[in-house]
Amino acid sequence: MWVAKRSATKPTFPGMLDNVVAGGIVYGDSVLATVIKECDEEASIPRSVAQTAVPVGAVSYTIETVNGIQPETQFVYDLLLPADYPLQPNDGEVESFTLMTMDQVKAQMLAGNFKPNCALVALDFLVRHAELSLDTESRYLDLLACMHRALPFPSPTSLP
Repeated sequence: MWVAKRSATKPTFPGMLDNVVAGGIVYGDSVLATVIKECDEEASIPRSVAQTAVPVGAVSYTIETVNGIQPETQFVYDLLLPADYPLQPNDGEVESFTLMTMDQVKAQMLAGNFKPNCALVALDFLVRHAELSLDTESRYLDLLACMHRALPFPSPTSLP
């Protein structure tokens, strides 16, 4: 799995591990349009590659911020890239990219080195690719429940 390291100058979670690409959806944009835009902005991935990203689900959770409780949903896409793909930081938000084995990803998650919501997306990947299962994880059902919460707040029901 390709993993990004956040810039040390980021105001939130500086230097922590992150998804290669992520970003808020601008009103009026589609999720795929956001994926394509963020691929270019954060990792120098061209449109021709980014548009091959496959929607694979969503994770939802609530976080506590200085402004109170905030519900969030992240739409998750997989983008298959070769091990020698030339990912390049582009907008100053990412310091570097590292290709990690699944065991390395798990170790970094357990060490608390991932930004929390990014760990959730990585966890979703591990479940979907049978790197974690009922046979290997005693709290498997708890993990699934935590990744797919029904948010008790109004949220968008559809996007353009």
